[in-house]
Amino acid sequence: MAGLPIKVDMTQTEGISCYTDGTVNTNIPATGAAVYSERFIPYWRLSDSCSTLQTELYAIKMALQYSIQNERGPVTIHTDSLSSVQALQQYRFKENIKLLSSIQTFLCSLG
Repeated sequence: MAGLPIKVDMTQTEGISCYTDGTVNTNIPATGAAVYSERFIPYWRLSDSCSTLQTELYAIKMALQYSIQNERGPVTIHTDSLSSVQALQQYRFKENIKLLSSIQTFLCSLG
């Protein structure tokens, strides 16, 4: 499974809408990921060895997991991480294979 087409649709108005973000603070060091949705605002403290890309991908993964568990129609994920989108569009994953594969599995289960 690789290279799923990712649709950019700014007109989605129904279903679940999630805003995701991940961050790495090299001063502390600390990493984290968060998802914001109408009824869902969790955040996670991740390993200090995580990269920014990994934190962004983790937030996307958790938003997808939430939408699957709640089955409230289509899901729109808003991310500022172009690198996450590009990683998901790769034909073959070279890095973060387990994380990217789990995201693709969630995407496929959503249809």
